[in-house]
Amino acid sequence: MPDHTHLTGGAGAAFSPLQPAYGPGGTFAHGPFTAELSPTILTRASGMYPMTLSIGLLRTRPDPDGCQGQELEHPSYQRQSVDLADRSATHLCIERPVLFEIFNCPRVVALALFDQEDRVVAQGALRGRVISAEAPGRFEFSSCSILIRKPYRAGRPEITSALDGQRRASTNKPFNP
Repeated sequence: MPDHTHLTGGAGAAFSPLQPAYGPGGTFAHGPFTAELSPTILTRASGMYPMTLSIGLLRTRPDPDGCQGQELEHPSYQRQSVDLADRSATHLCIERPVLFEIFNCPRVVALALFDQEDRVVAQGALRGRVISAEAPGRFEFSSCSILIRKPYRAGRPEITSALDGQRRASTNKPFNP
């Protein structure tokens, strides 16, 4: 394996390409924020999002099934109820602005949608425009800056009409004028 210890950063400090760009020691993203949320496995299996949703901040990201993540616990933090709207063929969005004001906040790395049973139905990394050594006091998302991927069902698509079924059946037969 090549030795990269001789490389230096922009200010001449030692630089290792194997270290993360922003370590856990004290850098925080600042807004305005954006996020792209992916559906969990349970949401993909059902093929739809529940009607009643709330959005919240996460200190650690969950597994693809929506488990093992850690939601922010803070006296001034509360989830907010949201509605989804169509954005494109592949994404939904939250049309209204979302704002969390939390002072002296610990590190927040992700955003999640929760159903009524407090299960994570979609989650994604928090993206900020600026990196700072101070923790942010505001997590501000402008209109449509939170995108949510539309869920899809795994496997073959279902036949949607009798005509589609007839077309599929006829493609396996030789042409007979």
